Amino acid sequence: MNARLMVSPPQLRQKLNEAMTQGSNLLATDARDDLTVLSAGYQTWDKRNQLILEGSFENKSFFQSGPKADYLDFRGLSYGFGLDHVEEVSPEGLRNDIEKKIQRLAVIRDNLDLYRYESVTHDDRGAARESPSIFLIHGRAEAPRLQVQNLLLRATAHEAVVLMEKTNQGATIIEKLEEQLGQRAGFAVVIITGDDQGGLVGSPEMQPRARQNVILELGYAMGRVGRRNVTILYEEGVELPSDIAGVAYYPLDSHGGWQRHLLGDLKAAGFHVSSEALLS
Repeated sequence: MNARLMVSPPQLRQKLNEAMTQGSNLLATDARDDLTVLSAGYQTWDKRNQLILEGSFENKSFFQSGPKADYLDFRGLSYGFGLDHVEEVSPEGLRNDIEKKIQRLAVIRDNLDLYRYESVTHDDRGAARESPSIFLIHGRAEAPRLQVQNLLLRATAHEAVVLMEKTNQGATIIEKLEEQLGQRAGFAVVIITGDDQGGLVGSPEMQPRARQNVILELGYAMGRVGRRNVTILYEEGVELPSDIAGVAYYPLDSHGGWQRHLLGDLKAAGFHVSSEALLS
């Protein structure tokens, strides 16, 4: 095969296994509850898989198809050219495409030994050093998380890191947090939604507020990447932490103004951003 592996087979095998597990989780979604969530989840998952394959293989021949092309082959898919221009999406069509693409990922994973791989040292073009990632902190609400993930996939060359999507490999949650946010992240996006309620002791008034783990991870992010590299996106009406002066925060408005603000903050932090994503 002409395509050459750019990452080690064990590393890519792990990524593909994670992608297949995430696809299986999507299949377990009850589309009768919210077809929009399933559709957005599929688009995020599918785009992430494309980025993984694109970054993992080098195909020098224009006339030779590579793993990414095999993954995207429209034959057998209900939505072979994506969902952007489809008037009506059905749960059955989405499930068919998820199942087919899980099968294709499995084929690629099982044939990794057929591709040539040359390990790259730190002296070779400096390519072995990982670029900073964008860490995404969120609560229970899936819709805003998927919207942010979709935007980051379209607008940046970075895949947002979501802690729950990373395999444990024997590590505790706090150990995963220390590795993914403490060592690798260069920016953090925090989504605050009203998943809990709370108020002062003795007061009958209760306000919607973020889950405690979200606030904990927000504080950790401010300490690790710096408050200027943290952006908070919040659901209107939700109680915000009182000590966040110096941190940018924007409401998740229905007009999408938060998207422009977030991309502006990322650009100021040194990330390459494509403003064309706002038009798609």
